[in-house]
Amino acid sequence: MNQTIGEQRADLIVNAEQANVTLVTNPFMSQILNTYRPHIQRFIEGFPLTVREILTETMNTTFTYMESFNEERFNHFLGQYNLGEVESHRKHEGLEPLLKLLVLLRAYYPDLTLISGSNLANIRLDNNSWRMLLYSMHRESMPSIVLGYVKRLFEGPGINRDLFPLIMDNYHNNPTKNLCVHCSGKTFSFSQILRNFGRGEYLGSFHGVESNSYSEMDKIIVHCSTCIHNKCEEAIDPEDLIKVIREVV
Repeated sequence: MNQTIGEQRADLIVNAEQANVTLVTNPFMSQILNTYRPHIQRFIEGFPLTVREILTETMNTTFTYMESFNEERFNHFLGQYNLGEVESHRKHEGLEPLLKLLVLLRAYYPDLTLISGSNLANIRLDNNSWRMLLYSMHRESMPSIVLGYVKRLFEGPGINRDLFPLIMDNYHNNPTKNLCVHCSGKTFSFSQILRNFGRGEYLGSFHGVESNSYSEMDKIIVHCSTCIHNKCEEAIDPEDLIKVIREVV
């Protein structure tokens, strides 16, 4: 049975609240995350000295939080986060950029939670803000990522969905195909994306677009990780960093 929007939101909240239980370190996750800690520390060192303290704090809380994940929950999250087929030897690809982004976002959203039970959102920033973070395994263009994501949604149960904004990472940065609301300064409708960029495999997935505009998909809003990183790197102090994150996410 298809869920209503209210039921879908309730499921997201339940999953988020279940994630906020007492944190217990999982050796499996500690081993994985510890290999990335030096990379994240070097990432933080690229920021002004006045900003490093808050980012070091958010790094520590992010690692502590993720070390509590069990293997099933972690792999489920990666399955939603990674868009495209994942070969076994690349199953943790995208984890480093994910950690960098989480470290930044936690500066303004200290209670940020990763969700592993929905295809509509995989990050809860706070009680009223949800996002779907997508990492393109094959560095596709933004329109291709949107089409691939919606195709994945249509393959699941039901199509009437209350969509949350997307945050894209590892995309092919083509200025003429940049859908980021901040970079481009405008929003794009799904119908427009499908007409202008739908080719090959995607056309068959959305057969009948001439008579069905998929208006519910026109709610899609795109943010990009590059924009977030670039603007955060311009911050001169913690207050400025918080202001920037609030503006771009």
